[in-house]
Amino acid sequence: MSKLFNVVGVLVVCAGIDLLWQSRIELRILLDEWGSLAREVMRPGNLVNPLLWHIAARKRRTSASVELALVLAFILGPTLVLMGIAMMGTNH
Repeated sequence: MSKLFNVVGVLVVCAGIDLLWQSRIELRILLDEWGSLAREVMRPGNLVNPLLWHIAARKRRTSASVELALVLAFILGPTLVLMGIAMMGTNH
C-alpha cells in the first residue's frame, strides 16, 4: 500500500507540473501582479492602509488552473509521497 501512495503522489506532482507548464502565461501574469502589489504595499506609508490591501485583493485575478496546479504540485503530491514513506516503516 505504501508503494501505491508513493506512485500516486509522484504522478500527482507530475500532473501539477504539467498543468503549471500549460498555464505558464497565467502564472506569469499572476507573478507580475503579486510583484506590483508588493511594490505598492512596501511604499512608505502604505503598509498600514487596509483599504489598499482590499483594493489590491480585488484587482488580483487568478486562474483556477494555476491554483490547482500549485496545490497538486506542492501540497497534495508531496503529502501523498510522505504518507507512503511513513507507511513503509509500519509494514512488518
